[in-house]
Amino acid sequence: MTQRKYASGPALATEDGRESNQQILPPPELKVSRMSNGTVIAALENHSPIANLSAVVAAGSRHEDLSLLGSTHCLRASAFLTNRRTSTFKIRRCIEKVGGNLDITSTREYTVYSINVLRDHINDLANILGGILAEPLFYPWELQDLHHRMRLEKSIALHSTHMAVLEDLHMIAYKNALRNSLFCPDFMMEKFTQDMMMDFIHNHITSSRLAVVGIGMSHDAVQTAAERHFKITEGSGRPIEKAKYIGGEHRVHTESKLVHTVLVAESSSLVGPQAGAFAVLQHVLGAGPYTKRGINSGSKLSPALVKASRFPAVAMAFNAAYSDSGLFGIYSICPSEAVSDVVGAGLAEIKAIADGKLTEDEVNRARMQVRARLLMAAEEQKSVLHELGSQALFTGKFVAPTEAAESLNSIVTANVVDAAKKVFTGKKTMVSHGDLSHTPFLDEL
Repeated sequence: MTQRKYASGPALATEDGRESNQQILPPPELKVSRMSNGTVIAALENHSPIANLSAVVAAGSRHEDLSLLGSTHCLRASAFLTNRRTSTFKIRRCIEKVGGNLDITSTREYTVYSINVLRDHINDLANILGGILAEPLFYPWELQDLHHRMRLEKSIALHSTHMAVLEDLHMIAYKNALRNSLFCPDFMMEKFTQDMMMDFIHNHITSSRLAVVGIGMSHDAVQTAAERHFKITEGSGRPIEKAKYIGGEHRVHTESKLVHTVLVAESSSLVGPQAGAFAVLQHVLGAGPYTKRGINSGSKLSPALVKASRFPAVAMAFNAAYSDSGLFGIYSICPSEAVSDVVGAGLAEIKAIADGKLTEDEVNRARMQVRARLLMAAEEQKSVLHELGSQALFTGKFVAPTEAAESLNSIVTANVVDAAKKVFTGKKTMVSHGDLSHTPFLDEL
């Protein structure tokens, strides 16, 4: 005997008339709020099968004082150490059991504690993440062995000449704060104690300097996780020192025949009125190739290098923006004999733009490139996470990539010219690594 069943609602149909069992999901929803203790909650429910829960803390290397240099590197390396909630073994076991991933990254401005897993298991790992952030123990016997890992991480990173140049650049360009390295100095490697690390945490990992961000989670779920698992010291912590740009020169002579040179001046902060103009200027000059093995021929720098030197060389605009300062200039790699011509050609292009030699078509092309880069970055969940976390932390809101792209329409040629003038006339910082036999000094440019 058969039984006829009736649907409680209409069945969805495809274009060819057949019924569809697909569920129509609501559009992605973004919500940002602030809790009573100052913690920012940001959630983007994009219905992804992978959920990401992150704690973004305003505790980067810029917040280290001279007695605690390398604290953020130690903090980053100690993520898997025993805390009040879980042991080292249990942290690894719980994450592996559900196929999750734990990632701790830090910049000069902030540290990100992030965990991602299938969304059905995100609540299982929220407690693990909270224990790592809020209740570390830093047992002396565990800290004793940590310096081996820290030395290895530093050695691997600084083996890259590019990374070494950027670390030296910040050390020379700034008097304080942003000059601090992402890596622990050698003389501090074995000196960290339980009291030192607890002091850094109590002063810098506080409720008003924390943003809890969820992607693939509802706002209520993120707020519940924050209230339940991220119980940290309340307050604003130690005052953040403003970065002071001073400029200067640093040269490291090695046997390498390829010379890495970066020449910059102070530019705009991330939230400064000229931030958009510097982004456009970067792409006018050339922010790197867009195709594999490309030479970015549409930029100003590539044709200038071809004319200036018979040696193969690469140069691109360098743009690093922070919450209260920024650096802009030219990063070049070329044979030792070509350094003077290559760096001179890059500086000449900045001067030409500062003198007004810039067309509307060039500005439009650069605006489109910045817009494309913003929107393509939004396709990567990790990129969205860092952008959402940093914006929520420092501004208490989030400007969507589409809005940021639209705001570029207000950047006109005069704005880009003014940005170039600021770089060309500003006090310079120059760092060079390689065979410096033919590399000019800063005062010779």
